[in-house]
Amino acid sequence: MVEDLHVIYEEMQTNLQAAIVLGQQLLQQNQYYSDLFQTSPIAYLVTNADGVILEANQAIALLVEVYKGTSEAASEGEGRGATFTVRLP
Repeated sequence: MVEDLHVIYEEMQTNLQAAIVLGQQLLQQNQYYSDLFQTSPIAYLVTNADGVILEANQAIALLVEVYKGTSEAASEGEGRGATFTVRLP
């Protein structure tokens, strides 16, 4: 019985280490794709089904600046999301 518990413990340790490595890999991939999105020379907006802008990259911010547009952000508080509005003349 003690031997069985030891085997189960070792399996759990192995699974925990694999989960930690996988979590680190996911964080690295997330950072990689976030960097690609932010630094892309193509202007990208991420919107929801209602067309509300959820995220914008640096290229769209530059377009707003170059064309003397305006941008606004509003939020009802932490964890409640935000609304972004971009207006170009």
